[in-house]
Amino acid sequence: MCLRCLLLSALFGSLVCATSSADDPKPPLGRFVTVASPVDLTLQSVVKKVALELEAQSQQEGRTAVLVLEIHPGSSSFGGVRDLVDILTLHEISHVRTVAWIPKTVTGHHVVVALACNEIVMHPDAEFGDIGNGETISDYRRDSILTLVRQRHNPRVSTALALAMLDRNQVVVRVDVEQDPPGSGRFATEVLTTQEHQDLVKLKTGITIQGLRQIKEAGSLGVFRGSAAAKEGILVSRTARDRTEIIEIYGLPSESLREPDARSGATKARLIKVSGELTPMSMSFVSRQIDRALGDDANLIVFHLDSPVGDPFLCDDLAKRIAEIDSKTRTVAYIPMQAISGGLLLAAACDEIYMHHDARIGAAARLKDPKEPDRFEDNHRTALRETLKLLAEKKNRPTAVFRAMVDPGVKVFQVTHQENGRVWFMTDDELRESKGVWNQGNVIAETADDTLLIVDGSRAVELRISNPVVSDFSDLKMRLGVSPEEELQAAEPTWIDKTIFVLNSRQAKFVLLVVAIVGIYLEMHITTGLFGIASALAVGLFFWATFLGGTAGWLEVVLFVIGIGCIAMEVFVLPGFGVFGITGGLLTLVSLVMACQTFSFDVQRNIDAVTYDLGTVGGAIASVIVLALVVNRYLPSMPFFNRMALSPPGVEDFNSDGPRLRPEFNSAGFADAAGLQGLLGSQGQANTDLRPAGKAEVDGQFVDVISDGPYIDAGTPIEVVSVTGNRIIVRES
Repeated sequence: MCLRCLLLSALFGSLVCATSSADDPKPPLGRFVTVASPVDLTLQSVVKKVALELEAQSQQEGRTAVLVLEIHPGSSSFGGVRDLVDILTLHEISHVRTVAWIPKTVTGHHVVVALACNEIVMHPDAEFGDIGNGETISDYRRDSILTLVRQRHNPRVSTALALAMLDRNQVVVRVDVEQDPPGSGRFATEVLTTQEHQDLVKLKTGITIQGLRQIKEAGSLGVFRGSAAAKEGILVSRTARDRTEIIEIYGLPSESLREPDARSGATKARLIKVSGELTPMSMSFVSRQIDRALGDDANLIVFHLDSPVGDPFLCDDLAKRIAEIDSKTRTVAYIPMQAISGGLLLAAACDEIYMHHDARIGAAARLKDPKEPDRFEDNHRTALRETLKLLAEKKNRPTAVFRAMVDPGVKVFQVTHQENGRVWFMTDDELRESKGVWNQGNVIAETADDTLLIVDGSRAVELRISNPVVSDFSDLKMRLGVSPEEELQAAEPTWIDKTIFVLNSRQAKFVLLVVAIVGIYLEMHITTGLFGIASALAVGLFFWATFLGGTAGWLEVVLFVIGIGCIAMEVFVLPGFGVFGITGGLLTLVSLVMACQTFSFDVQRNIDAVTYDLGTVGGAIASVIVLALVVNRYLPSMPFFNRMALSPPGVEDFNSDGPRLRPEFNSAGFADAAGLQGLLGSQGQANTDLRPAGKAEVDGQFVDVISDGPYIDAGTPIEVVSVTGNRIIVRES
């Protein structure tokens, strides 16, 4: 090919590329920010940061920028709203197109935020207006709002519309006004007060004014429905049903759905998975994961819930703890499949709930089939009802819907507020307490029968207990403002968690108890200290595992310590078998059984659990008795150990076929118990250290004695000063 052809080809190619580039404009930039209650300094900082970033990127890349504020209903101070309005009207973000998206009915001060935007998009069924919530606002606020509207940031919002939202006695009309010159046939819609209409008629002589229609009468609240406003061509530019339609309307990329956390500049998320039947051990594990997440300064904790069965009472404390997490940390329940029973409480405790379309939530029951009749006692049901009511009120969800998940047969009605048209859900009792403020609507179909309420994800959204459904985990991350590149891995059990799981098994508890008792027994015969350390270590591991496993608390530990103390008093201070020994044994047994389980309102379940744990403890004691028989039979003849066993001098050849902590005295060198009284006043010698108990030789007989004062060293001459039963008191002679 010649040089001329190459040059022509390159020139033609560059022209084609330039033409193609001009015909295919770059897609606009877009970001979503949720404006929820309260509008505070943190939210203002986030909005300003996002808006300035869009402005800079728009100028650098030559692309249009759209900031969509999803405005939720709520109560915020006028000062906070006014500061946010000032940010939205900054000259520094003049190239950013601000859009107010109203998915639900919004009244009060949050309306002013929407009036400051360039456009308003509403859900067809949403309503908007009534800035004073039925009350007269101050002149300062009124003038501030009217000044904002007169700046005409939104050409579809007129002063008359603003007055209609501020004053319920204001009358507003809609007219079509012919544009200059007269006879042009071009008309524009105007919304005017009656006074403005009269002035317009006088001023526009020769101009056709037609289509007069009153859109707000005196005495009514200035509230406008999305579908009606769009039909009239006022207030809203268009309507949409969800964020997806907003993206389609403005041609925004899907990444626009990702928004920053309104409570912190950057999202630091942690994922905690809760699946299967909920047990005290799993609840303890979740609690430790929360501690670790908060310790890492996470501002977003996502609970991946998949719990089909379980005892909701086991989750009561954990649910209340989640609900009380500091507001700087957002808690989210993600339900891809189901959150039944205890999972319901954990979900209700979170700030937000996201479900798949076909996921299920509800039925605070302990049965494997939630549709079976619930067998809670009335007082148990009352306690659970109060917990769910507390959680619902704290997270601004209908308490009636959660009550239907506890009480089978409770009817829930859709109600509408008489003044602002707000839709909510209430029971008969709540309607009576409202004193006619709410208008009763149809009963919720799912509560018409006598089963516990269970709903899917879509229905949960309609009943105001869940956020809009998500399609998958990636969609959830986008909603929460988590980068798609960030991998959220569920918290894995650490070696401590795995050790706790193992030690809380029945087999491990059995082994620990056997080691603890055998260690004490052997230490009384072989004073090496090693068996005592092993026993103490076994007891420590037992209570450490049950404590962190969620079944033991400080009460069990205290009872165990007191029990051991009583037994020690009986053995070393007050020999015999009396009140201290019996009390200590019972306290120790009770503490071990209590440490193995968590009691609930289910009496039969508690009985079964106690029986189970008594079997474990009893089996350990039986094993120790068998082992003691073996040890006493073979210990004196075992190499190495036979040199370590405690035996008084002169009885090395003595042997016994049974366990003995206090040997009897017979013809082999020991005295009968009945003959101990004859030792009173006798002289002898301490064969072991008396600290204060030990062994001594008195009148050629080996006996257990106790010093009546200071410790007595081995080999010291002694005298018997008192004999009570088999208790011999001696002192240094």
